[in-house]
Amino acid sequence: MTILDHLEHHLGAMSVGWKGLESGNTCPFIVAKFDRGPTSDSLIFSTIGLSDDPLVSPVSQKLIRHELVLMIRGDNPKNVPSLLQQVGMQSLATRTPLLRGDVIHRAGTVFANTAMVALYVTIPVYFPEAFRTCNIDDSSIIFAWLVPITHDEVHYIQKFGWDSFEDKLEQCDQDLIDINRVSIV
Repeated sequence: MTILDHLEHHLGAMSVGWKGLESGNTCPFIVAKFDRGPTSDSLIFSTIGLSDDPLVSPVSQKLIRHELVLMIRGDNPKNVPSLLQQVGMQSLATRTPLLRGDVIHRAGTVFANTAMVALYVTIPVYFPEAFRTCNIDDSSIIFAWLVPITHDEVHYIQKFGWDSFEDKLEQCDQDLIDINRVSIV
């Protein structure tokens, strides 16, 4: 089984993929788009190949292989592929994996005309548990879900911690893949 096999098993066939960076350079991994998300009007984007480079956890010192997943509902922002490429390239450059609870700050907003200013890393709970990891050649590849979050949510995480934020996520009735949603705090 490959990462693409795993993704297509859960998300249907890949509809398009991107390899080049906006700078014109090539990226060591691709970003793929899938049209079968958790709802009929959602889109899923995932890196494929980022996990080829194991990264060292700053918390446990374990080697972690991961791919990044971004789910959205509504309009398809044109910057999603470059956003995932930037985040993945930053992870490779620092040799640091993204861990649950991490907040990735952006200059300006994540998507134009939205209140989303950062990305929050968590497990992809909108999918069955079997989606969360993929085992290839005795290696576990983790799928890290990047959830767009608002300024108030960033401050809540900084003040109360990611575990408290995830408690709020479980209690709220917000659709976390709606990039036009209001803050949960």
